[in-house]
Amino acid sequence: MRNCDVIIFVRKDYTDDLADRFQTCDIAPHLLTLSFHSNPPEYGGRVYQRPDIGTYTEVVLYGVHDSDNYLAADPLLEDTGTYSICHADFPDHMPASMCHTWIPNTGALQPFSTPPPPMQLQN
Repeated sequence: MRNCDVIIFVRKDYTDDLADRFQTCDIAPHLLTLSFHSNPPEYGGRVYQRPDIGTYTEVVLYGVHDSDNYLAADPLLEDTGTYSICHADFPDHMPASMCHTWIPNTGALQPFSTPPPPMQLQN
């Protein structure tokens, strides 16, 4: 991860109904646009570098449901408090001056790590 890359957090309940788990990041460009208009950014945004803290991004993750007991199973908390991380590399061919205006397209944002395959139930 480096300066000008983009990181977007996609809430689980936004993607539960997708037929293909690799489509998780398809909504990320829209969420990035929404983050530009909220303060602090709601879904993530650009990655920055600072000498005192290194690589960072600013984000506030708003869930819909808070649990009274975080150790107890809670489907609402799982749906609105679980996120996939989508990442896009800032293109090497672009000048650094485009860092704050570059918006990755849908194909550029990929899951940060490959999601595990769906569980197979055995009889």
